[in-house]
Amino acid sequence: VPKVEMRQISDRSSLRSDAPQNSARHAAAPLQQIAEVLEAQEEAKAALEEAARDKKVRELSTCVSEFVSTEARYLADLQSVAVAFLEPLRPLLPPQLHYAIFSNLPQLQGLHQGLGTDLERATSETASDSGQACVDAFSKLLPYFRMYATYCCNYPNVAEALCKVAAEHSGAATALVEAEEARGVKLQALLFRPVQRLCVYPLLLERMKKSSQPESQMRTTCESAFAALQELNSEVNERVRQMEARLHMTAVLLLVEGVDHLIEAGRLLHLEALVDMKSPTASTLNAWGRRATYKWYVFSDYLLVCRPKGEGFAKKALWPLAALRVAAANTTPPETHASFAKKPERDKSERDKAEVFRVWHEEKEKPLGEFKCWAQSETDMLAVVQRLQVLIDAAVEQRDDMIQRGMNRLTLEG
Repeated sequence: VPKVEMRQISDRSSLRSDAPQNSARHAAAPLQQIAEVLEAQEEAKAALEEAARDKKVRELSTCVSEFVSTEARYLADLQSVAVAFLEPLRPLLPPQLHYAIFSNLPQLQGLHQGLGTDLERATSETASDSGQACVDAFSKLLPYFRMYATYCCNYPNVAEALCKVAAEHSGAATALVEAEEARGVKLQALLFRPVQRLCVYPLLLERMKKSSQPESQMRTTCESAFAALQELNSEVNERVRQMEARLHMTAVLLLVEGVDHLIEAGRLLHLEALVDMKSPTASTLNAWGRRATYKWYVFSDYLLVCRPKGEGFAKKALWPLAALRVAAANTTPPETHASFAKKPERDKSERDKAEVFRVWHEEKEKPLGEFKCWAQSETDMLAVVQRLQVLIDAAVEQRDDMIQRGMNRLTLEG
């Protein structure tokens, strides 16, 4: 074979042997590019996550600083009230009036002095994890925050007490005005700070929780403290509501002659309303009296019905709630009130109306133990009947429970 032909054959063989390698290199190039893109995406994602963590760290640091700084200002306000108002007015006012203004403010001041000391220690000794230490210090003292219930219950009396100081105690009034002018703020505004501060804590804890890392100990601690504080606030609000209800009940009972013996700590006023009603006449057993507007007070264990008297009301009936029955007017009357099964013709149309309902005393056999009442509509009548029935059932349960406890006590003593 000539040399030229041999060289051509060799060149073609070389080309054929290099073709698979070139194809492999061309195929590997896109895979390498994809790998580089994925790696770049991972790096960018990691950078974003790191930036987000840094942002949360900064936000958490800001929230912790706000928590500590506002707590310090709040403590300074409490101390200012004690120095400028509470102590100077103590010798100038009767103890009862002094307490009506300041309540248990000294106890709150002591609580927050301890919290301030713990927060200062937490931020200085554990700078790397000051947020966790601050929330731990707050959570440790949280059970003692229940004393805020006493303060919040008393705060509605502050305005009236300050008016009494201005009207009846000139020396204390002068000292009070001078102290307010010196500080440029009214005492009543300063005394509102504890009520306001109790509402701020959940907001601060919520912000710290959102700024902490997911599944971190800081977030868990904030969630626990937030839940405990919400429960505490609900307890305080309920105690305030009960205190206001008791004060209102006391005011009601003092206005009605002959029922002041009902003023007891355990008794609650659940319902009060003006009711159009008739009661049987004492002279004619099968006749109703004149329809009039009466005031009803439904307590936890009694129904007090008051009749109009001048500009106010006087007691008409006081019935144990557990002995009452309530029903729509078309319900068959009880056997003890058989005389009322047949009413005068003028009452038939009224008795058949859906908005009429009856309330009777099951233990009274005489006709005076029944009332015929009117509601604005059938819907209102059904709502009133249902509401009264719920209160009656609760009173019956309470009565039966007291009887059972008395029997158990007698059994144990025997």
